[in-house]
Amino acid sequence: MNPARSTKKHPLFSDNRAFVRIKKYCPEIFIFFLAIGLRLFYLWQIKDTHFFSTLMGDSEVFDLWAREISTGNWRGDTIFFQAPLYPYFLGFVYTFLGKNLLIVRLIQIVIGSCSCLIIAKTGSYFFSRKIGLLAGSLLAVYPVAIYFDCLIQKAVIGFFFMALLLFWIGKSLRNTKWHIWSLTGVTAGCFILIRENALILVPVILFWIIIRFRHEQNRLIKHTILFLLGVSLVLFPVALRNKIVGGELVLTASNFGFNFYSGNSLLSEGTYTPLVWGRGDWRYESKDATRLAEKELGRQIGPTEVSNYWAGKTISLVQSNPTQWLRLMAKKWLLVFNAIEISDTESLYAHYKESGLLRSLGYFFHFGIICPLAVFGIGLTWKNRTTLWILYFILISYASGITLFFVFARFRHPMVAVLILFAAAGMIYSRDFFKKKIYRPVFICFAITVFSAILVNWKIMPEDGFTANTYYNLGCGLEAQDDLPEATRYYQDALQLNPNHVMAHNNMGVVFLKQGKPDKALSHLSTALRLKPDLPNTHMNMGICLFHLGRLHDALHHFTEVVYIDPDYSTTVYYNIACIYSQLNKVETSLQWLEKAVNNGYNNWDQIKTDRDLENLRRSPSFKKFIGAH
Repeated sequence: MNPARSTKKHPLFSDNRAFVRIKKYCPEIFIFFLAIGLRLFYLWQIKDTHFFSTLMGDSEVFDLWAREISTGNWRGDTIFFQAPLYPYFLGFVYTFLGKNLLIVRLIQIVIGSCSCLIIAKTGSYFFSRKIGLLAGSLLAVYPVAIYFDCLIQKAVIGFFFMALLLFWIGKSLRNTKWHIWSLTGVTAGCFILIRENALILVPVILFWIIIRFRHEQNRLIKHTILFLLGVSLVLFPVALRNKIVGGELVLTASNFGFNFYSGNSLLSEGTYTPLVWGRGDWRYESKDATRLAEKELGRQIGPTEVSNYWAGKTISLVQSNPTQWLRLMAKKWLLVFNAIEISDTESLYAHYKESGLLRSLGYFFHFGIICPLAVFGIGLTWKNRTTLWILYFILISYASGITLFFVFARFRHPMVAVLILFAAAGMIYSRDFFKKKIYRPVFICFAITVFSAILVNWKIMPEDGFTANTYYNLGCGLEAQDDLPEATRYYQDALQLNPNHVMAHNNMGVVFLKQGKPDKALSHLSTALRLKPDLPNTHMNMGICLFHLGRLHDALHHFTEVVYIDPDYSTTVYYNIACIYSQLNKVETSLQWLEKAVNNGYNNWDQIKTDRDLENLRRSPSFKKFIGAH
């Protein structure tokens, strides 16, 4: 008799539902680790370069802001001039994980890799799982995303919230539960605290809700309220905080008018234009905006009035020069969808030179490829426009929010979240059409795509200019660290790419002055003034250089030029003029200029009382009366 067979399964053949579930998500897991692997490899390639250790432009101000937050000053003391979420993200990391930029970059790599997964899932909601997976894979290897994910900048967070916003909207196509609309609002609010121009998406989403639920009044009201509550939940605390610390109700930041003017002034070329030439650094933006507005109005004003002043000035310029403004807007629209990655401080193209991975990927796959592919995808998926029109609206509205101000690659980067979905859709749809032997729509869309590719890849601006600016900014950072040899090297690199870079010549002159080489300094400063004769900074440096060479009358000429060009440039220039007149033994004139220096805010009394350059002045009875009066 055979024994009864046991019905108990061997462990190897037990229920394998967990294994099946893991196998199902293998493509997503692969995308995630592909994204992380490429970003880590890029980080390894740049870890020993100055790009890794030296912060420039907004990266520097975000770091300083975050360090202040990490010391316990979470509330701050003034109304926000820039969107605050990224600095607070940095401050949170610094507080709990230490002030380590490597840790920040590793966290951003994870966030960027999660964006790839979010895009993959979003694609499955709007199109299909295949299209979603392809979109996520494209984003994983997209070199611009790899670059931004490792940069101490808010582009990585901005892209994340755009991707998440699209995710919730896509999810709502299949699921109308209340929490989705609340989370959509919260995500939109967070996006606005990264990019203020994302505020333009709020009415777009509201319009979409109204159109979608126009026949269902209860759902329409409920979803609208939930979405607005989600946005308010994020923005209201920031507006309240601004009211408490600054006494003015500012929704996010007070830089609207300043940015509006910078992108639409008579001098604008479509990118950022500083209020004062040569003072585009974050250290001067808010101060110059306030100083110039107060000077024009003749009184002290708060941040809101400063913003309103520049906004009003911009509107007046537009009204008086409508044709010129329309040409500028057309150019900005071309720049938004152009292949060139426009930078203000740190350029992608400079990083290409340090990373073989980024350079190789960038050669084959860049914005000039994604954008035409997206046009191809929009054409092939046009029959689904009743579902996809919200993506069109978000893309065009967000692009409009950029063109109203000025164009930078990091501003437009969130647009890639929409474009890459359509790019993937175009690739999959064309394959399916060919399988079904449906050729006509593919060829028509391909012809349109070729035209768009030519337009998008027409280089409106040269890459070398952005690389030169990056080297110049890197030189500034190294000079601030007193690493003069390395600063000199990068200034020279900037001048090699752009021999007419005024500020690189100016700073080379300053470096040579610091190194006790006034003759070499004079050569670069003279070139800078030849290129830009009305630059007060260079006139100031030229005056100092000539003073060291003993050419007092020539030095006096350049110092007085500073006062003529910008009387508010620096109190030190008045003091320097007083020193020269003292050395020329023109005591009364020297005292007049010293009086101007003090009246304008110069208060280094120890210097006044001990400086050998004022020795002739100090011997006069007038000087004793001056000291007694002050």
